[in-house]
Amino acid sequence: MTQTKNSTRPHEKMVGSYFIGRTLGEGSFAKVKMGTHKNTGKRVALKFIQHDKDIHSTSMVRLQREIEIQKRVRHANIAQLLEVIEVAEDNTCLVVELVDGRDLIEYLDEFPESRLPEREACKVFQQITSAIHYLHENGVVHRDIKLENVMISHDGICKLIDFGFASYWTINRALKTPCGSAIYAAPEILSRKTYRGPKTDVWGLGVLLYCLTSGKIPWAGDNATEQLYNTVRGNWSDIEGASKALTTLISGCLTADQEARFGIYDVLQSEWMRGEIRKRVMKRKLSGTIKDIVKRIVS
Repeated sequence: MTQTKNSTRPHEKMVGSYFIGRTLGEGSFAKVKMGTHKNTGKRVALKFIQHDKDIHSTSMVRLQREIEIQKRVRHANIAQLLEVIEVAEDNTCLVVELVDGRDLIEYLDEFPESRLPEREACKVFQQITSAIHYLHENGVVHRDIKLENVMISHDGICKLIDFGFASYWTINRALKTPCGSAIYAAPEILSRKTYRGPKTDVWGLGVLLYCLTSGKIPWAGDNATEQLYNTVRGNWSDIEGASKALTTLISGCLTADQEARFGIYDVLQSEWMRGEIRKRVMKRKLSGTIKDIVKRIVS
């Protein structure tokens, strides 16, 4: 991990050692561009973040925390921070591992009704849950779990991205900063209450799982007010054709009372997660020629 100052001339479309390419995404606080290393040709994601010059400002504190957290974490399903480049006093570039694929919104568009079969959904959800479990075990909460913040490669590997709202948590300290997208935000955040970070992530996982398996958001309503009413009460719409195990898992994640809501271990040990994994293992064991299968059965 290196931290360098930008030394290129203003007219050059470069930052540090990277050529700046097309825009990959844009949000309220940052713009993400494709980057290509001038010597190796390696492609990366360049996240340009505008912030105040004052190191004690809210935006600078948030940026410093984002960098600190991403330097610490190492997980197969989390996009890795590679380098930090100071572009200007009020602009910093994070060089992040690029996932050769698309986000989950684009991925869902490839399926009928923009929804995944439960077995396919579990392959995705298991990877993201693994990443969130790792973060929680290391004292970090993501606080912005959503389809747009999960990239999936062409070979099915998922990576959690965007740690702009990530924070530290301890069992003895409640968080209070409202953050994240309204559709994925837990009732305690929308109600401006203090909250336990891991439980808000589990809520976000529940919304994400619902979207994966239904192609819709959980909250019925003709407008934002009606949807908000259902969100804060945990009134989510049933998914047609969903298995009982999936319904139980989503219900546990989308429980309005954060004390009664599932924790990350409840999610990992849920019947749906364990059942879908067992099915995949059995399918692998039963793959191959008839002769091979017979050998496995009798061995």
